[in-house]
Amino acid sequence: MTTNHTGNFYIPIFGPGYGYGLGVFVCLNPAGSRVPASPGTFGWGGAFATYFFVDPKEDMFGVYSTQVLGAGAGMALPTYLGSEFQRLGYQALVD
Repeated sequence: MTTNHTGNFYIPIFGPGYGYGLGVFVCLNPAGSRVPASPGTFGWGGAFATYFFVDPKEDMFGVYSTQVLGAGAGMALPTYLGSEFQRLGYQALVD
């Protein structure tokens, strides 16, 4: 489910470095990504601007949920807020 099934198909919502598994986005190449992630990180944004991601390599996950419907919700808002949420999570990592 968390393995890329779209080959090199470009996905504009997540940008370069991502593919689709069976129901989730999957990070393939973090160097090409606008959002920090490890290879194999997966997740999804959904209705009412919800978002989650799981990074098995870093042993971390993030979930946030809002109740925003209408203009800007759908995929645009969770993608924007989700990428910021994810970026902040990775900035907080300490080895």
